[in-house]
Amino acid sequence: MDGIVVIGFLSKNKITALSADDGKIPWNFTTDSPVMSSPAYSSGYFYFGTSNGVAYAVSSGGKELWHTKLGSIVTTSAAAF
Repeated sequence: MDGIVVIGFLSKNKITALSADDGKIPWNFTTDSPVMSSPAYSSGYFYFGTSNGVAYAVSSGGKELWHTKLGSIVTTSAAAF
């Protein structure tokens, strides 16, 4: 996604989108648990996991597409292809 940087927060239970040009925040997506992995991007969605074992797909506009309970802490980043 051109011009947007998305980072996860371990202590704030969220991912945040930042404008690469000026650092402004167009959106945040809050989870129920700390974000343990770096978001991966593919086909308009960010994919990431949390410490309570949930994987998420979030649109490039910050809206949840889906989430699923994996049963174990997600500590690695997704590989999207």
